[in-house]
Amino acid sequence: MVVRIDENKILDEIERLLERRDKITSLTEYYYSLSDIYNLADVYEKLTNQSLVGYMANNTKLENYMKKYWGFSKN
Repeated sequence: MVVRIDENKILDEIERLLERRDKITSLTEYYYSLSDIYNLADVYEKLTNQSLVGYMANNTKLENYMKKYWGFSKN
């Protein structure tokens, strides 16, 4: 059985999550949203060998939170 994952659908879902993020009021929900985004980004990178770091770096708020999440920032 072969499963085909559409890379464009992954990007669309990441965009949807990014757009929805501004309406989130709970830190827990925000964390789960970021986790979803980065899990999808990881899947996308494994499928295409293309990193989405630059794609997501355009979003300063997301970049700052993820630096903290990954331990790159001491703030």
